[in-house]
Amino acid sequence: MTVVFMLVEVETGRIHDVLEKMKLIEGVKELYAITGPYDIIAKVSAKDMETVKNIVEKIHGIDGIVRTLSSIVLPF
Repeated sequence: MTVVFMLVEVETGRIHDVLEKMKLIEGVKELYAITGPYDIIAKVSAKDMETVKNIVEKIHGIDGIVRTLSSIVLPF
């Protein structure tokens, strides 16, 4: 299982719309509106990195997203 935490910056006034669209994407397991330079944090989980890549590309296609920052969770 591959897990990625994704920070998402959203255009002003678009957080609700973006959250609604993101929650419909399979593999987006958790979503939270946050404070700071980014507006949303998402937990994305999938069977492999290729599937995660496809999920991230779907997220990037959502209108209102300015930029993202993704971090892959490493096993320990």
